[in-house]
Formats: sequence, structure tokens, C-alpha cells
Amino acid sequence: MQMTPQYLAINAAGKYFTPWNAIKAPVQTWFCTSCLSELRLHKASDGLEACFTHDLLCLTPSKAESCPYIAEERKKHDRLAYLRQIVEQLPLYTNQGKDWRCVLCQQDYHGHKFCVICGSGIYSIEDVSTALPVYSPRPCSRFILTGELDDLETPDILSSLY
Repeated sequence: MQMTPQYLAINAAGKYFTPWNAIKAPVQTWFCTSCLSELRLHKASDGLEACFTHDLLCLTPSKAESCPYIAEERKKHDRLAYLRQIVEQLPLYTNQGKDWRCVLCQQDYHGHKFCVICGSGIYSIEDVSTALPVYSPRPCSRFILTGELDDLETPDILSSLY
């Protein structure tokens, strides 16, 4: 179980301490500000700065589950799995092998998004005449049970572009 280092703790009297202040203070028991479990003070050594970490011998499973400093590693894996799932559902985008039009010099070209005349690709847009058609779902009628069609409440913005 990997734990995130903490830089704030409280003592038995309820006073807050940073690791740098705790090193100078007399030996005390330090507690987590989130779950109130005992912490261990690690002094700065080998290029690592001073910090607090949870004492695993004094930690209960319920406190470990609720403390954000401990559960962070598991939550990180859950977030990464969720993001991977979202990314897998995204369409693959590539700028290679497409038809492009440079709006600065009015040059049409194919391949990488780079206009050799301008020396840049920032003014290039994908040539819509060769692009795949835009998916537009069939409008659903509010009167579907009666068979009548109603007008769309919002205008179709894409139809004005063609």
C-alpha cells in the first residue's frame, strides 16, 4: 500500500504541526488531520524532504478506506481505468492522408497538415468536400403516436454551411 506523504499533522493537544516544526518539537504522538490515525515522522534524508506517513500498525481498515492520503493510490488506478475507457470510445483522429486547404494562400494539398507554400499548417483546414458526411440523427416527433411530424424547435445549423 503506497501512501501519500503528509505535510500537516496534529498532536494530542490539537495543535497543528508541519514536519519541520515537529522535528524541533519534543517527541510526541502525531495524528492525521483527516482520519486521526497515528502518523510517523520522517526526517529529511537522502534528498527527501521531511514528511509524515501513516503508521500501518495503528491503522484500522475503516480509517484506511476513508483517509484520502491512503486511498489515493487506489483511487488513482480507478481514475486511470475510467479515463482509458473513455479514450477507447473516442474516434481515432489522424492528420495524415487527408485533403487539406490552406485558407491563407488558397492552396489545396493532400497528406500531412503542412502547407509547403506558407511553411505552416495552422491555416489549413480539412477539405469538407472529401470529408465523411456529418452524422445527424433523424428528428424525433413529439407526436410519434399519431404519426404527425412537427417542426424542429431548434434550427439545423449545419444545413446552412452547405
